[in-house]
Amino acid sequence: MPGGVSGGEAVARGEDVAGSDASGGEITSGKEEGDVATIPRPAWAANGMAAWLTRRADALRARVGWGGGAPRALAPALVVAVALVVMAWAYYVRWGLDQRVWGDDPRPRAVPVWLAYNDLGRFFAVHAGLQAEAIAPIGYDGQFYYYMARDPAVIGACARAEYGCALDASPLREERILYPMTARLVALGDPGVIHVALFAIDFVSIVLTALLVGRMCVEAGASRWLGVAAGLFCGELLALLHDLADPYGVLWAVLAVYLLRKNRPLWCGLAVGAALLTREQLVIALPLLALPWVVRREWRRALAFAVPALAPFLAWQAILRALFGQWGLTGSVTTTRGLRLPFLGLWEYRGGPEFGVTVAFVAVPLVCTAVVALLWLRRQGTRALLADPVPLVVLVYALFAMLTAKAEWEGPWSSARLIAPIVALGVVVACRIAPLPRYAYAALLCVTVLTPFLVPPVLF
Repeated sequence: MPGGVSGGEAVARGEDVAGSDASGGEITSGKEEGDVATIPRPAWAANGMAAWLTRRADALRARVGWGGGAPRALAPALVVAVALVVMAWAYYVRWGLDQRVWGDDPRPRAVPVWLAYNDLGRFFAVHAGLQAEAIAPIGYDGQFYYYMARDPAVIGACARAEYGCALDASPLREERILYPMTARLVALGDPGVIHVALFAIDFVSIVLTALLVGRMCVEAGASRWLGVAAGLFCGELLALLHDLADPYGVLWAVLAVYLLRKNRPLWCGLAVGAALLTREQLVIALPLLALPWVVRREWRRALAFAVPALAPFLAWQAILRALFGQWGLTGSVTTTRGLRLPFLGLWEYRGGPEFGVTVAFVAVPLVCTAVVALLWLRRQGTRALLADPVPLVVLVYALFAMLTAKAEWEGPWSSARLIAPIVALGVVVACRIAPLPRYAYAALLCVTVLTPFLVPPVLF
């Protein structure tokens, strides 16, 4: 080669090289020297297989947003997963579930791990013929999802007010139908697997929420580690410890925002529809995600969002009305005793044993979430809501949470779960405010993971 440049180096620079391979060797078509034909070669042959594969891998990482590779992108989710496992074990031990009288046996013994997180109560379990699995006198809300997942016919029994009705507050419980039906599907209808499925759905939902929030933070120019704050908020953890629907609903809400930012109205609407069938209160705020398409008069996209977002919810509400004689939302308002002045419900609980923890780890994060949204408005301007309505969703839902009655504020087990969706979305909003309040907010949410150590270890 002229100037001492090998064929491989010339090819790497994009120069025409006839009759040389990647290492500078000659490639001919079998003719005499001087009559050499250039044979086209793929990029990997010209530049070396290893170099070509490296470039393709780098391009793939850049496309999916991993940058430093999969381990770095998944690290926050792994931290959340480990923390959840540790806290679940701590709950099991602190609540004495390793040695407890439960079921029909009067002797203390270890409660099976998956049963421990479902908290079946004898009062309701006897109606389902499952008193042998009861671990508490009354039990907690997670047991109702288990009853529905195990035998959906219990909904009809409650509608007919039969003895076999193992649910309370109908049709409130039935509104959140997607969570137990997903567990039934995952367990393939096997009653012995449903306990595991309920816990697994919540666990995976929390980890995926942290992953999605972290991804949106990276896209906003912030750290993916902010996703840890969304995963460690006590509302997510407490719901996991009692097999409740809330982490599943939070995941769908966060996924809806992610799809909104990808301008996928149909998929965004489907995610909103799933969220509403998991936590009905979200109907107050999540439909506002359609605002950008409405403002731009993109009616086809707005319709593509609205139909899957609202049609399943309205259809299920109509079915509940046909079964129970009232709308599901009516049952929700009746059970939770309507709305009050801001934080009046919390104040009415001021003598409760968990009042201090509720103020510190629920009311304060709720106020801070609203402040984060207001800081976003101050920085971006109100007109920015027309393109990104997530802060508006946060503010509307935060106001609703502040107005709820005492029934929703009787300890962090209920109140923290109520605000979990906007806390996760609050982290997304915080990515576009100043770094100091952003990280202070995230630190506050992470501290709330200690809630199980601060509330009395009593089964309901």
